[in-house]
Amino acid sequence: MSGTSMSTPLVAGCCVILREALIETAKVDLPSAALVKALLINGAVDIGLDRDRQGFGLVNLKRALVPVENTKPRAGESSDPLVGFVDEGFVAGKKLAEDEKWMHEIDIPASAKGDVLKVTLAYSDRYGPEVQNNLSLLVQIGGTEKAGDEGFRAENTVEQVVWKDVPDGPGKVVITVTADRIARLGDAQPFAVVWAHYKEV
Repeated sequence: MSGTSMSTPLVAGCCVILREALIETAKVDLPSAALVKALLINGAVDIGLDRDRQGFGLVNLKRALVPVENTKPRAGESSDPLVGFVDEGFVAGKKLAEDEKWMHEIDIPASAKGDVLKVTLAYSDRYGPEVQNNLSLLVQIGGTEKAGDEGFRAENTVEQVVWKDVPDGPGKVVITVTADRIARLGDAQPFAVVWAHYKEV
């Protein structure tokens, strides 16, 4: 009753709930596997272990649902611009060819001051023994920038930036995804990005 035998069905169940919420609440007709993965990872809670022991952290379905629920605010409430997602190039939007960039600029709301901002990039790569198409994530606030998985050497189809102290506004967050390498000539890569701010990592 421990290990992957129990974690696999638990995480699979969380993915089903996320997919249903995307369809029912956010009105995303065909959410990609990359988007579900990015939501799940973005909501995970850091348990203080090295990446090779904890991955991106402990699954937290409530936090993973925050960007989905933000797409349809309750009556009288405004949606938070620093909470959201894109599913780029799967059903709509533009896939990235080699050296192309996708950029998204967000105003920092006063409510986010001092919070932890998490931005997660995920994509479904072509089959191969190693990463075929390599995308990279960069997040900028003011004159400071952080690269996805800074200091983590292995290429991966998931990158994340954790910004531990969001500055007071007015200001902007700029999220950039770059196609560093596309393995096949004339090919392009779809991707998903999720961003949200939390009170703790």
